[in-house]
Amino acid sequence: MTDRKDNRSASTRYDQSVGLQSLDVYDLRCFVAVATTLNFTQAARDLHVSAPPLSRRIRDMERLLDVKLFVRDTRRVTLTAEGARLLPAARRILAQFDELPSIVSPEPATSTRPIAYGVPPWLHPDLRAALADLEKVHAGSFTLRKWPRGSAEIISALQRGDIAFGLARPPFDSVGLVRTVVHEEPLGAVLSKARYGTRSSISTSELANLNYVTARRDTDTEYRRQVDHALESAGVPRRENVDPGDYVGAADVISVGDGFAIAPLSPVSGGRMYNLADDICIPINDLDLTLVTCLVWQASLAEDDQEIRDIVDSAVALLRRPPTPQRTDSA
Repeated sequence: MTDRKDNRSASTRYDQSVGLQSLDVYDLRCFVAVATTLNFTQAARDLHVSAPPLSRRIRDMERLLDVKLFVRDTRRVTLTAEGARLLPAARRILAQFDELPSIVSPEPATSTRPIAYGVPPWLHPDLRAALADLEKVHAGSFTLRKWPRGSAEIISALQRGDIAFGLARPPFDSVGLVRTVVHEEPLGAVLSKARYGTRSSISTSELANLNYVTARRDTDTEYRRQVDHALESAGVPRRENVDPGDYVGAADVISVGDGFAIAPLSPVSGGRMYNLADDICIPINDLDLTLVTCLVWQASLAEDDQEIRDIVDSAVALLRRPPTPQRTDSA
């Protein structure tokens, strides 16, 4: 009996080993994209594929691994315990795979110092352009690498010394840190173009009659709580009726005139995820909401690491430069 059990166990391990050979790096990229967004539609957009083949690929992964990676129903997508365990390993494997070109490159190894810096989601294009210029300015001596995370994680990493500097959105714990505001974006209400297309602004009393909808990844969690509190204080109840990360569902509620969302007024902002053809974004005339982005670094940086302090000084100059004028139709 024992021998038969051992044989079955060995056979199972062999079958799984053979099955794993069918997995490839792109499977892991698909898994990480879905696990990061918890939304198949958004993940498909990020990967530039359609949702059905992405869903089939995830199901094939689950079959080959013989586990459920996600719990899926008509309202939400969540990671299983097995999926949560796989996520950090998948990210490590992808990071190592992406380093292969530099490992095998025939070019001589450079002596540039690697420096990681934190970047929160939905950065304005002007800030992204400034960071690209910052990397170019210091390319001869340093390799600056983005560390994309939410503000809370960026602040914690700064306090631990895991990253050199970062962009973050208040409120946050600034113990031992220095911060300077580098960008401010006024926010407005995203509304149905068919119903509000002729309006130049809207009041909180009018918004109180609509559903406030949001995909929670549109800005950092702490700032989103601040926005929610401001709306509630102004008499606008929070009435969610879409799932976290479901941008399409939120846009549908808005487009038919049943709800509104909060987003930067600028149409070129990195935070405009609801900017579909059938919506508009207009100011709230009796509520001032602004998305503030700060550059943050350790207070002791000048004494501890003058090289990084020099990079921070140039980052301040670049991130604070005047915005690039937008082209007009007559230009």
